[in-house]
Amino acid sequence: MKAILTVGLLLATTLLGAENAFLNAGIPATDREWNGRDYATTSRILGEGKVLRPVLTDEQGKPLIARITDTSNFTFNRNKTLPIGTRLEDFLQIQQGLNGILKQYAFAANRGEALNSEIARLLAFSLHVSALGIDLVNEFLPTIPKDESYQTRMDGLKQMYSGLTTSFGGAEVSLAETKFYSQSDLRVILAAMEATLPTMQQAFSADYRTELEKKLEKHLDHFDGNDEKLLNSMLKTLKTEQGGGGQSATRSESK
Repeated sequence: MKAILTVGLLLATTLLGAENAFLNAGIPATDREWNGRDYATTSRILGEGKVLRPVLTDEQGKPLIARITDTSNFTFNRNKTLPIGTRLEDFLQIQQGLNGILKQYAFAANRGEALNSEIARLLAFSLHVSALGIDLVNEFLPTIPKDESYQTRMDGLKQMYSGLTTSFGGAEVSLAETKFYSQSDLRVILAAMEATLPTMQQAFSADYRTELEKKLEKHLDHFDGNDEKLLNSMLKTLKTEQGGGGQSATRSESK
């Protein structure tokens, strides 16, 4: 009888160990695409401390980070057969939920927790979310009636673009934080910057494009290989937008 009880306890312990703490806390499953409500739920649950923040070194945390930062979650938002207003509402939930999650990681990192790789991926994904927002707004603008509220909506758009410029600027600043981010972390951020810049620069003023160009040129001294190619690609994008004037400052990609 004692042997049977021992085996039963071991089996129960094994099964409990296999349980997913995140699912048990109410965080959505990672084996499906997420929508805005899923991001809002995850942000709330992590904020309430019902479960520890997922990290890449944990076998249950890694797929959750991957799901949170997966651009395939935008399938609903990019489905033009659905009303643009509905898709914008969902986008706002994604944006707000992600911001809540990212802030929690940033606060924890400030307390000394080693979360550089997780933050790099969340920061990179936030750029993709911002680019999605620009695409949706561009789709929404032609539907706005030019009535007495039109200018108010345009002022709101200007404020939104200012916020997007700030978010891209934050990613650029991160490229110099080599004491916090590893080279692979920086590559994640660089790749997201390069992929989203063609869309994101629609929110940039002419002055900020010039400022960003100069900053990216300085970063060329600290990156090489594929990372340097990403920087050169961004510089080319900025120069194309500005009409291609002046001599290119990009370094030759053949060393």
